[in-house]
Amino acid sequence: MYDEVIRKWGSKAYLPFLNQANVYILLKEYARAESNLKIALEIDPGEQSLYVALADLYGTFMKKDSKAVRAVYEQGIKTVVGGGNLVVNYASYLNELGEYKEALKYYKMLEQAYPTNPAYLPIIKELESKI
Repeated sequence: MYDEVIRKWGSKAYLPFLNQANVYILLKEYARAESNLKIALEIDPGEQSLYVALADLYGTFMKKDSKAVRAVYEQGIKTVVGGGNLVVNYASYLNELGEYKEALKYYKMLEQAYPTNPAYLPIIKELESKI
């Protein structure tokens, strides 16, 4: 079905590629999912959810090393304007890796960007205590 939608809309919309990638992930066809996510990023490099999806595919399903996952997040952060969701996902990923100093940097960025969000201060204090 997604192939039909893609044939009709071509490279005008990223969503069919993202949706098809999600189906490929369920089918454990990770290389095909990766291909679709990369096409989606070519169509809309400013869509932060695509970077999150590709990083998740690399880290969770394809078990790529942290260098590959970090490269996706960092490219997204360079490309996306106002990508709060992307930054929080990356900060969380770094925290899970135990890279507290680097995670702290991004959580502080989030606190500055969203000063009324109370979620970041406890995380920042926790990270500061770990450094």
